[in-house]
Amino acid sequence: MLRAVLAARSPACVHNGRYLYSSWTAHAQVNVRSSAPDNIVENSSQTGNHREQGPATAENLPAAVRRFVDAYRTHGHKTAAIDPLGLWIPMRDVPELDPLAYGLTKDVEVNGYLSLGQRTTLQNLTQALLHTYSSKISVEFEHMIHQEERQWFAQRFEQLMGEPIPAEVKKQVGKILLKTAVFDSFLANKFPTLKRYGGEGAEGNLVFVDEIIRLAFAGDYHDVIACMPHRGRLNVLTVNLGYDPSYMFRKISGKSEFPDDVKATGDVLSHLFTSTDLTAEDGKKLHFSLIPNPSHLEANNPVAVGKARGRQQSLQAGYYRRDQENDKKVLCVQIHGDASFTGQGIIAETFGFADLPHYSVGGSMHLITNNQVGFTTTTGRSSIYASDAAKINSCPVIHVNGESPEDIIRATKLGFEYRERFGKDVVIDLLCYRLHGHNEVDDPTMTQPVMYNAIKARKSVPVLYSEALRQEGQLTEEESRKVSEEYDGSLRQALSQLDQFKPKVRMCPFKLPL
Repeated sequence: MLRAVLAARSPACVHNGRYLYSSWTAHAQVNVRSSAPDNIVENSSQTGNHREQGPATAENLPAAVRRFVDAYRTHGHKTAAIDPLGLWIPMRDVPELDPLAYGLTKDVEVNGYLSLGQRTTLQNLTQALLHTYSSKISVEFEHMIHQEERQWFAQRFEQLMGEPIPAEVKKQVGKILLKTAVFDSFLANKFPTLKRYGGEGAEGNLVFVDEIIRLAFAGDYHDVIACMPHRGRLNVLTVNLGYDPSYMFRKISGKSEFPDDVKATGDVLSHLFTSTDLTAEDGKKLHFSLIPNPSHLEANNPVAVGKARGRQQSLQAGYYRRDQENDKKVLCVQIHGDASFTGQGIIAETFGFADLPHYSVGGSMHLITNNQVGFTTTTGRSSIYASDAAKINSCPVIHVNGESPEDIIRATKLGFEYRERFGKDVVIDLLCYRLHGHNEVDDPTMTQPVMYNAIKARKSVPVLYSEALRQEGQLTEEESRKVSEEYDGSLRQALSQLDQFKPKVRMCPFKLPL
């Protein structure tokens, strides 16, 4: 059954020029096959590439079920459908997930696993495990050192996979995705040669940031300090953080983002930043700071960590709390690119002091915007995942399909709760794509023909999700049209009034203690 599921998920030709894993995968599969479960008995038979164990007896059935469930917790990510383009799965042949290896051939006693009944069929158990650990979201956590963290992570993840997303959250996310589509379309039409590094294909960035803001409000956080590279940065600024697009239009027109009487040249468009107060419907305030983006990728990671630490010191929060009643909290968020997360040494350096005394900020939330291609050619890493560098610190990793906004919400919530409970870093690997090349004037079809044939054949994430919400009755076609038209109108108004726009000098909002 598992083979049938994998065959349906992945095309016959997985190696399409995008990945250089052929030799590594062959080696890995040999190692995997040689690491069959220890419980296989001597009289087990060999069937194809899988070793079967004799049927489990009444005495060892509960233990066999436990080993089967643990196998999915450990290896389920290897068969997950996390690539939105459907061109790749981490590994095809995973014998650890074969129930015959544990002697499971009939009805099994589940004993509370995955909210199934006391007794269920093997098929139902396998389907539940596939849905939880090998769907459009998957997790790696068995490498974590502490048993308490592993047990918590498995239990909470299984709970979240059974919890529906609230209707109001779905609707909010649907509107955000519609707005980012309008924003990208507006810039593409008005400035067709502009290198804007648009968010098309990586709209999950905005879903992640929206959920971070929602969770920070709910958790009574005082500050969020974030860094991110250029991909989709303008979308996050305007749609998530309410950045006035007039500053962008002024920059595009060749002027500075500063007032005319200020002697400053500013920075390029994709390096714009903001430090702003967000207000929730109930009146709560949250200060969100998206720090400047340097041309040298990932160089702003330790800057964000340092700023978060400085903010904790000024608020006497976190490790610097003097008053136990002080409930002010600071969250550090780091958004990365897939190739730079693997290739830039500053990633390992920043992880190196993440848990050190007087350097820790109580863990960072990491998001890898994984468009599955480094610059314009095939990614050049030796590991399967772009996120594997995070295992330096035994960080849990959550892989998620960029075309599944609701799974992105679950991934963000799981990571946020883990960091909140254990005060450690957590990494979300968002597998997505980019509609254009490295920038909008780059033609990627020369180096990535298979990938871009698949991309051109797809509907956008905003369209797919708005259609899904329409079928559920959560967001009508009229509501979607109204959201798009109103946001398009606001952008047109800002552009038409650009000559009258006067930038403001924004001062640092923080008062440092003497």
